[in-house]
Amino acid sequence: MSKTILSPVGKFSGRVVLSDPLTMPQAMAFEDGMREARAMDEGERVLTARRLHTILSAVIPCVEKWELAGLPEVVTPDTFPGTPKMAVAKLIAWIVGEITKLYNEADEIPNA
Repeated sequence: MSKTILSPVGKFSGRVVLSDPLTMPQAMAFEDGMREARAMDEGERVLTARRLHTILSAVIPCVEKWELAGLPEVVTPDTFPGTPKMAVAKLIAWIVGEITKLYNEADEIPNA
């Protein structure tokens, strides 16, 4: 099954299709990429291009399909747009938030 989400970022209008549920390799890629990005913070959350590139390594494995204006046909951390910086940062933050919801849903273990 998949989850389709609509972009709230005007510059990158369209939709993204996420895997739902995340597979074990997708969950591990998300954990590893986000851990690496947090390690780059050095006490403050700075959205540098290098940090966003690292976050994309966590996000891209969780996406089944990109249908966003301004993105190339094949999306990788190296082909993802780097500008305009604020729109790119908002787009990545939004996708991270949506994947985090899927990831945390799996952490909610019902009482037996």
